[in-house]
Amino acid sequence: MKSLTTNHKNSTNCLQNGQIILVLNRWDDDFAKYHEYIDHTKHKVVYLTTPSGRKAIREDLAASIYELVSLTDKSRLLECSKEVILCFGGIDKIIALSEYDLESAAFLRDELRLKGTNSEQVKLYKDKVVMKRRLQEKGLRIPSFIECNNPADVISFSERVNYPLILKPKVGAASKGVYRVLCNSEMFPLLKSIGTNIYECEEYVRGTVLHIDGLVKNQETIFLKASKYINTCLAFNYGVPLGSVIIDDVVLNKRIKDFTSEILEGLELSDSAFHLELIHSESDEIVFLELNARVGGGEIPFLIRDLFSMDLVATWVRIQMEDDSLKHLSDSHDIGGWLMIPEPQQVPCKVINCPSLIGRVPCLYREIIPKNGDIFDGQGGFEYISGRFYFKGQSSKEVEEAIFLVLSLFEIETSPIASHS
Repeated sequence: MKSLTTNHKNSTNCLQNGQIILVLNRWDDDFAKYHEYIDHTKHKVVYLTTPSGRKAIREDLAASIYELVSLTDKSRLLECSKEVILCFGGIDKIIALSEYDLESAAFLRDELRLKGTNSEQVKLYKDKVVMKRRLQEKGLRIPSFIECNNPADVISFSERVNYPLILKPKVGAASKGVYRVLCNSEMFPLLKSIGTNIYECEEYVRGTVLHIDGLVKNQETIFLKASKYINTCLAFNYGVPLGSVIIDDVVLNKRIKDFTSEILEGLELSDSAFHLELIHSESDEIVFLELNARVGGGEIPFLIRDLFSMDLVATWVRIQMEDDSLKHLSDSHDIGGWLMIPEPQQVPCKVINCPSLIGRVPCLYREIIPKNGDIFDGQGGFEYISGRFYFKGQSSKEVEEAIFLVLSLFEIETSPIASHS
């Protein structure tokens, strides 16, 4: 364990009107601007971080930094936290913004008896089986599902519910490890290859997948925007472009907001960002899909920042810092959308040409496309892709038409390369 300690004047005394804040950070990008989210001159901020995450931290402002190989080693996290308490006289708050650190932060709160989300509450946001069981108890519409304890149960479930079915990890993100299964001949080999005890199987609900992104403070929603996906996150993993359009249908928005309120109350979500996915079914039902107690991924936070001047990450931190000045945020009815085009299918390759579409497509106000000479190696995921496009228009229909126009006009010319290090 490496440790860098700075700014320790009067470290054993509590700060007057200030707090001791412990931050768990693995991010190495602009989302890790904690020096902009928290007043480091008023509060003492201590970081538990990974080697890559450390690069994004302002070391000159940090009270102390503990560089750890992993943020999932709970015994090491607890050891460091107890050292912080000895050095600074206590810990007032623990802040963890990555979905992968919510469980560790809850463990520390439990062990140190600190205020905030505890381990039992985190299960409601992390474990899809626990999540669905709670909402089922509340009488909310969820897909039929079963925990994959053994293959026989899953096959029996398939006979009751019928194919297609969805197999997904009980704890996971970004559609990793998710399968859409069409028949028994696909199901049997999958059940043999995956660890069924970490999976759940659920009904496939036909319809449009929606995502709802917002902030909740003291169990009251202070910001919410509902959008519909164009294609799906699962399909993106297989090379299909993924888009999103903010919904302008007043009646549908009202139904979504009411259902979202019931979900947030049922899952006891408070003082958090959230990314909720629903299905607007072909039979006009609103069906729960899953909820994450974090800021949505992809282009979601960037579009919301552009359209509504709302930094979801910064505001989430302000909520956790109990900023009483936060009220209901942004009543703007601006409509926008985004599009992500995956990396080329034939990799590794080098980009020869990728023409700009700015000025050629109505509503398109910004794009991020690769430069000539850039290399794709097959590991792009959501990060290194062929193009990102941002739209603003007068209606959902207008924005959606612009997205499909980009899809029809987009071109990327690449050249295969033999190997890439």
